Order: sequence, then C-alpha cells, then structure tokens
Amino acid sequence: MPDNLKFLKNLNIIIKEPFDELSIDFLNSFSNELKKDKGIYKLPELFYLMLFCSKRNVLKLKKNYKNDLFRIGRGLVFHVCPNNVPTNFIFSFIFGLLSGNSNIIKLPSRESKEKKILIKNIKQVLSRKKYSEINKSNFFIKYDYHLESNVPKLISSKSDCRVI
Repeated sequence: MPDNLKFLKNLNIIIKEPFDELSIDFLNSFSNELKKDKGIYKLPELFYLMLFCSKRNVLKLKKNYKNDLFRIGRGLVFHVCPNNVPTNFIFSFIFGLLSGNSNIIKLPSRESKEKKILIKNIKQVLSRKKYSEINKSNFFIKYDYHLESNVPKLISSKSDCRVI
C-alpha cells in the first residue's frame, strides 16, 4: 500500500444524521477561521464560501432540508473533483460532511491561491481537539493518477459511494 494511503488501514468511518451539531459547529469554526485570513478578501469565491459555512446559513439550509424519511449518511464517500474550479473540492467535502458521511477528498493537482488558503484553514480547524472525530474520519489526499493509477481503485474498493 502506498505511503499516502496508510490511513486506510485505520480508517474511522462514521455515519451520522444529516446536519448533525458537530458538523455545523465545525463549518462555523471554518468560516470564522477564513474570516481571520486577509487573503480571502481578494478572492470573492472564498469570501462567499466563508458566508456559506456560517452557522446562520447552514441552519437555514437545514431548515429547508426535506427529511420526510429517516436518513443517515451512506458511509465512506470518495470525492474526485475537477481541477478547473479551485473551490469545488471544499464544497464536495462540505456536502459530504453535512450529509452525514466520512469523506476522502482528492485535492486538485493544480496549485492555486484558493487551494492553499483553504487547506491551511481546514487543517487549522481539524487540529482542534473538539473536532478530532471529524479529523479521524475525513481525509484530503493528493496523488498523480498517471503515476499511481491503482490509488482510485484501492480507495473505491473501501468506499460506499463515489462523487466524481
């Protein structure tokens, strides 16, 4: 198993109800962390992401969520996002988290200011003890498909769903 996939051995898959309290609080903390980062004010998509992740907005989404059937997350979701939209990977993670899933998100291979800021801030929030459960059940990974074509197959074999 490649070194960048050793986390699969000790994977902590957590299935929750959509919009659980810890996930909402985590996203609000992420929003607050982004707010402190002066770099987002030059990048409108990050400014709007900060607003989107606020507790007020997420609670509004929760209120509009139609839950007429008992629903919980599906389990482990593998997200492979396109490179051409620098914030796509974080939105995929957010929706996976709010849906009650554990997530593995392939980071875009293309470098961007947005990606650097997002990764820095998400790591900051994930490092807090309060969010250790989220940190142990959600992973952001990088790999070069041309050099490591077995990686998506291996992750997919452990996943309950894929978002491509």
